Amino acid sequence: MTLSTRVTAGPDHLSSNLAGEVVILSLDRGLYYGLDEVGARIWEMLSETPVTPEQICDRLETEYDVDRATLESDVLDLLEDLHAEGIVHTSVAVE
Repeated sequence: MTLSTRVTAGPDHLSSNLAGEVVILSLDRGLYYGLDEVGARIWEMLSETPVTPEQICDRLETEYDVDRATLESDVLDLLEDLHAEGIVHTSVAVE
């Protein structure tokens, strides 16, 4: 996955916001995943429309006081984990 990969939330999941965090239930696997406040914000963006990690970082950089390199690394790590679990889907971004 790169910063220009298009990412979307998978259709076979239910999610709920609980006190600023998000719980995602995988209907296929019968497992649930919890995301903290920043992860919840990323999930919100993924649920709105297909988005690239770079676009996510651009938004988060304005909302949080964080180093850009750290932000990019953390966002890519989370999205790769969610992709490995089948929670998000990826495609090549069209420029």
